Amino acid sequence: MITVFLGGEGPTELGRYARAAAFRNAEDVGVLEALVRGARPGAEVSGGLLWKDIRHYKAGGKRSREQRLVLGLCLRAKESGAAAVVFARDRDGDTDRERAIANAMVQARSMWPTLKIVGGLPVEKIESWMIALCAHEPADHLTEPKDRAKELGVRREAAVTQIEAGHLALAESKSPSLSAWMQDARSTLAV
Repeated sequence: MITVFLGGEGPTELGRYARAAAFRNAEDVGVLEALVRGARPGAEVSGGLLWKDIRHYKAGGKRSREQRLVLGLCLRAKESGAAAVVFARDRDGDTDRERAIANAMVQARSMWPTLKIVGGLPVEKIESWMIALCAHEPADHLTEPKDRAKELGVRREAAVTQIEAGHLALAESKSPSLSAWMQDARSTLAV
């Protein structure tokens, strides 16, 4: 079994971990937790942190805000005793964010070589992945996938159900960003 610490922007990604501990419900599963279990059955999520609540990593060198946030999340995961950290951060059309996060993951892997790190950016938002999971249509090209998800009635619970039912292959064929994230998750969490 592997223990995983999550990082995400809200309840869609984090489920119960987007709430204070006193208000968590074990059945409130987020998309990231379901994806982790799809990549590594039996993985145990030990905690999670909202992106806005991550303490910026400040030690050494000049780093972008996104880099400091990724490093701060990795440090928090390491301090919690988790063997892995898994996160998703909406790209929101920001290719600089994409580069900064990729650079931060390289730095984090160097700084904490025993910590397994899986991260990436849904293009453009987590709702793109949910559309691929629930409606089986491509959405990585949409600038506002939240609007399309709303039109289709796509909700977090339905996306989690699709993942838990093992329907990832079709979704991955519809979303290159989900496919890349899942490939990284499968290989990183495998050992």
